[in-house]
Amino acid sequence: MKRKSAGRGRPLQHPDSDGPGDERLTARSLSVALLAGPAALVAVAAAMAWWTWGTWADVLVDFGQQLYLPWQITQGRALYADLAYYNGPLSQYVNALAFRWFGVGLQTLVVLNLCWMGLLVGLLHHACRRVGGRVSAAAACLVFLLLFGFAHYVGISNYNYVCPYSHEMTHGLILSLAAMVCVWYGSRFGPGMSAAGGMLLGLAFLTKAEVFVAGAAGTLSVLILTPLARPSRGRETLERAGVFLAGFLVPPLIAFLLLCLRMPPRLAFTGTMGSWVAVANKELAGLEFFQRGMGLTDIHGNLLLMAVWAGGYAVAILAVASMSLAARKSARRQALWAGVTVIALAGGLWVFWRKIAWGNAARGLPLALLFIGAILTVQFFRTRGDPGARERKVRQISLTVFALAMLGKMALNARIYHYGFVLAMPATLLLVVALMDWIPAAVERRGGSSLVFRAGAFVLLGGLVFAYLGIQGRVMSRQDRWVTGPAGDRLRADAVRGGIVDKVLEVFPRRIQAGETLAALPEGVMLNFLLRRPNPTPFTNFMPTEMILFGETKILAAFREHPPDWIALVHKDTSEFGFRFFGQNYGRKLFAWIMAAYRPVGVVGAIPLRDNRQGILLMRRKGRHDR
Repeated sequence: MKRKSAGRGRPLQHPDSDGPGDERLTARSLSVALLAGPAALVAVAAAMAWWTWGTWADVLVDFGQQLYLPWQITQGRALYADLAYYNGPLSQYVNALAFRWFGVGLQTLVVLNLCWMGLLVGLLHHACRRVGGRVSAAAACLVFLLLFGFAHYVGISNYNYVCPYSHEMTHGLILSLAAMVCVWYGSRFGPGMSAAGGMLLGLAFLTKAEVFVAGAAGTLSVLILTPLARPSRGRETLERAGVFLAGFLVPPLIAFLLLCLRMPPRLAFTGTMGSWVAVANKELAGLEFFQRGMGLTDIHGNLLLMAVWAGGYAVAILAVASMSLAARKSARRQALWAGVTVIALAGGLWVFWRKIAWGNAARGLPLALLFIGAILTVQFFRTRGDPGARERKVRQISLTVFALAMLGKMALNARIYHYGFVLAMPATLLLVVALMDWIPAAVERRGGSSLVFRAGAFVLLGGLVFAYLGIQGRVMSRQDRWVTGPAGDRLRADAVRGGIVDKVLEVFPRRIQAGETLAALPEGVMLNFLLRRPNPTPFTNFMPTEMILFGETKILAAFREHPPDWIALVHKDTSEFGFRFFGQNYGRKLFAWIMAAYRPVGVVGAIPLRDNRQGILLMRRKGRHDR
């Protein structure tokens, strides 16, 4: 009876798990673990870096700001007081510190971000190992490296971990995940781990709201469920919660005090709050870009797609599970059925390959995670007599909550591309763990073959990865031109935009005088960085989002007070925000002032902001230059 009840206390354990009292490892799983061990992960990362080298940062969009802001901080300007920004302060000051230590340049951030990615892979491996097994942890990390780490699935770069459109997203993800992992061990290693978890979550608060919310949801689920998993005195529970809260408050308080050294307390408080100011802006949230990204422009259609894809997940899993149960536990039958499963699934993918809308492959993730979370919660409350098994359930539930919360910004439009490289990544890896560990364990307990199920899961995941690598290869093939700045920064771009920017970088240094300044509108601060020319105003971007957040009147006043010597009007179609062109559909007052105060001196490509043709118009301030 004791052995039977103890077995029920470990419903998800199997030979590859690391549950209490079960550290056995079969020869099969050992060979897989060794093949997909640290050396293999490093080799895959190196191969992906070599294949994608230079394609990570876009030549005009987004990432220029991630270079320009830390560079200007090294020049003595302060975030928020001298540089307008609406995310938390942590990432930009960390990058500024890197520029101070290792030199200002694109390669500095590339190397630093590769190191951050290595740390993230280690965190992901540990987290997946603690909720699954060796094989699933290795598989999850491989999927991360192949599918997310160096991703480039759309025409604009920046949606990867090497040159992210916002460092606050990647830094916040690492900090939130690390905070949750620390809290996992709070009941075992004392209040110090809880305090560390709180401090890490406090640092995540200084990045971006969506990743902080996910980290808070994951860590709070641990703090709530841990006393149920391992009964303790109320005083101990309150002590852990208290030190966690104290640790959480420390980073924002320090950030606020440091910012107060350079600006008034009210502005320092706004900077410390970071992106929460943008979250609270209803006009910004109502922009078509964000509504479409969340899936709110077609709720019925997106719900239908979600249901269809979740149903597809279920059909594929049930089909593989049926084959696994048919194999039973005979070694001969397992090998035969594993081969049949691989051939059948590979053949099915081959037949229906062109009919599968791979871009929608992540649509079913929210429903899949809700289902997984419900099962884990039921299992948690049914588990009795084994605190170790219940703690394992706490980890599994908290990681599921974390992944679900990360999907919150795209719940009705979940995707791997675009923002999905961060937001959909935890959910995707959790599904990998379920396919390679949790479901095979359930099949094994019912007399089936975990080997057969894993073989089938491997084919399904391989098909997904292969499809997205094909998309990435086609997108990167268009980035066939190297753009090199005067300071030596190099990146790859498409022939049209790359050629235009390359020509500007060649011509502009011959026209500009020492100490002269430049503003690129509505987007193109990458030019400022590549030319090492500052914008004298606090503003770096003039898209609809910035016009709403900072106000056109305030931006225009800054230009009148500190007019740049040069203006670069860069072509940008902003129809995705509901306004097509700067100067025509938004920003009219600022555009009119520019037209009156500056004269054109040259154009590279087509005249911008008129039609679909790319181009940059260079303009020089009237007055002393015209005398």
